[in-house]
Amino acid sequence: KDLLSDFLRKLPDGERRLFMGRYWHGQSVKELAERMGLSANAAAVRLHRIREELRDFLTERGITV
Repeated sequence: KDLLSDFLRKLPDGERRLFMGRYWHGQSVKELAERMGLSANAAAVRLHRIREELRDFLTERGITV
């Protein structure tokens, strides 16, 4: 829980809102993209990159994912 909070605090605001919208609030990629003025593809790519960053962040701290 604390590691996830640390990770989210370090994200830029737009990326944090995108990540939280998708994985906390369960919004669709299409819905998030429309809300944030992105194409669905751009939103999906950003989410993929954020997940990769999260995986690297956790791995660096000894959490196997």
